[in-house]
Amino acid sequence: MNYVSLFLNLYNIYFFKSNMLKGLFFIFLLFRFLSAISQENIHVNIAWEKPKEIVFGEKKMIIPFITDQDFDLKKPNYYWLKKIEGSITSTISILSYQTGDALKEEITYLLSESIIVPELLEVDMKVTRGGKDVFAVANLFPFIREDGVIKRILSFDIYLET
Repeated sequence: MNYVSLFLNLYNIYFFKSNMLKGLFFIFLLFRFLSAISQENIHVNIAWEKPKEIVFGEKKMIIPFITDQDFDLKKPNYYWLKKIEGSITSTISILSYQTGDALKEEITYLLSESIIVPELLEVDMKVTRGGKDVFAVANLFPFIREDGVIKRILSFDIYLET
């Protein structure tokens, strides 16, 4: 049963058992409820840059580098945040992701630091509140192993229902 037929059935039952003013109020509430539910697909690109050379202690190393991102205990990390018009009960999930070849320097770094590259993409996603604002958040390790080959996550698509 779709929304229109559900609406018409409920309206007919309510309208004929009540007066016109109450019927109009019911219509207003129903449309308000239906308009509050919205869906959005969001495409997120990861802004990879060329690897950077750093000095850690007395050791020089070349590390993977993503614009405006940090490491989590020597492990590359990607964090995405977007303010949304929704509530804390909104839902978020990953639809798909796109990969590309990891650079030789990135693979060398991951292996030298004994960082395990998973075969399945693991994304920590949630909707959270910051003060009066609501945010959709995704946090992930930006590498994956496909058919034994280490790849970069280039982008991913998110489904958001508010």
